[in-house]
Amino acid sequence: MSTDRDPVDDLLDRALAVHGRGEPRPGLEGRVLATLRSQPPLPWWRVLLACRPVWATLGVLVTVGSIAGILLLETPRPEGTYRRYPATPPGAPASPAGRKNARPPAPPPP
Repeated sequence: MSTDRDPVDDLLDRALAVHGRGEPRPGLEGRVLATLRSQPPLPWWRVLLACRPVWATLGVLVTVGSIAGILLLETPRPEGTYRRYPATPPGAPASPAGRKNARPPAPPPP
């Protein structure tokens, strides 16, 4: 080493020699691909979490399926439950006293 140089310059030259041994890769694509190759592969669950379009599509399908199931499927009702428009068979009395499980008539208002 030259004697007219500062000791700090020598220290920097040695430090840069250790860190600067690799040659620069040509182009951005080469650098990105080399970085990706040097990293370990992601676990399967991290890959699934990263697929936002898949999760968004799945959410829409589940929502549409739930709404369709609620609207299209008719649930059976137990016998004797309230129905909005009860059908009276022909020949049955029109008063609620003649029907099975009928409520008593409401008292008149005061």
